[in-house]
Formats: sequence, C-alpha cells, structure tokens
Amino acid sequence: MDSKRKLTPGKGPNNKKYKVKDDDDDDVPGSFETELAYMDMLEGDNEIDLAEIQAQGPETQQTSIKWSRPSLPPMNPEKDPLVFQQLELDHYTGQPMKGMPGSQIGPVPIMRLFGVTMEGHSVCCHVHGFSPYLFVHIPEGFDNSHCAPFKVRTC
Repeated sequence: MDSKRKLTPGKGPNNKKYKVKDDDDDDVPGSFETELAYMDMLEGDNEIDLAEIQAQGPETQQTSIKWSRPSLPPMNPEKDPLVFQQLELDHYTGQPMKGMPGSQIGPVPIMRLFGVTMEGHSVCCHVHGFSPYLFVHIPEGFDNSHCAPFKVRTC
C-alpha cells in the first residue's frame, strides 16, 4: 500500500474532460449559412461530374462492332408483323388514341410491353383499346356455393 501515491489536500484527480474528435466533423461547416454554401459547392461539383458523364456517353464513343445493334429494316405497320419476346411490362393511364378500339373518353388504360425481336431490336409497344381483366383457373369441384365468400370480400 505504500507504493500508491497519496492525494494531497486541494488536489484531486484531473477532472478535465477531453472532447472526442469525430472524423466526420472535419468537413461539416459550423453555421447554417456556411452549411448551405457547402451544399451548393457539392451540388456544383455534381453538375460538373454529370456534364462529364454525359460527354462520355455511348453516343460519343467508338464501340466495338460486335456490340452494335443491327440497323432497323424498313417496316410497314399495315402488313409487316411485329414479333418479339416480351421481357417486361407495365401500365399507365393516358388519353385515348383516335382510330383505336375501346373507350374514346379518357383516361384509358395503356399497357407498355418491353421486349426484343429475333434480330436483336429492342421493342417498346404501347397497347391501347383493351379492357383489363383477371383470369383465375377454377379447380375441379368448384361451384356457385364457393362464390359467396369471394363476393363478400371483394365488395
């Protein structure tokens, strides 16, 4: 016990608290105005980067011929079929097109089909003039008595 240092009267342990330095605080401005200026500066940097990225797009670069898409042949929509593999679809509502079947009072449902032809052409097809529906395969043994719970829950 003699090896311990004794406290002298009037002197206590060092109560000074050190601020823990946070690495994230180095680049954060202190006031609201300087923080806004800092954000404007970052936004300006992003605009420059965006301009650089747009200038480096595929339309400004030479690409390998093996990655090029084939040229589109002339197509007459009145007699040439458009056959493609559907890869994705979504829908939206829009104004009806004159000459298309279906409602001529908008807005109307429009399906958008995305796909690719056998020749490698990308396709986006807007389908107008249809009525959306849901098809459900009915299992064997299903009769009118089974419909009542569905009618109650869907109304």
